[in-house]
Amino acid sequence: AAGAAAAAAAEAAAKIAEKEAAVTRATRRQQQDLLRRGLDAQVAERNAREAQAAAAERLVSPDLPLLEQQMAGLKPVATRAAREQLLAEHEQVAAAAREEAAMLMWRVERMRLGAQRWKFLTEEAQRLQTEMKAFQSGTVA
Repeated sequence: AAGAAAAAAAEAAAKIAEKEAAVTRATRRQQQDLLRRGLDAQVAERNAREAQAAAAERLVSPDLPLLEQQMAGLKPVATRAAREQLLAEHEQVAAAAREEAAMLMWRVERMRLGAQRWKFLTEEAQRLQTEMKAFQSGTVA
């Protein structure tokens, strides 16, 4: 009976460890996917801005040097604004990723605590069952 209880406890511990490993892998995968989606969105936006800038440059006639000089003066300002916008967007995506990671870590911790509680209750039930059998057989006074 003790060997069967030990085997059941070992099996339960193995199941708990397997569940914790699966949750950890899923959490990592979700974090990576979230970061990858954010980076993909940033790259797509940058490519769109570059395409718009290239189209705008093609529209400027080469025989308008004054307009080119004005455009050259605006390029650093536009570049700085685009960089600030990109950094702000990146910070928003990073903050969302951190929030989701915190939530996932909370869920992992809740699952771990739930597994520990389940293990304790299972062991307690086995102990009480053993005690009840001993009581019924009259070995405990």
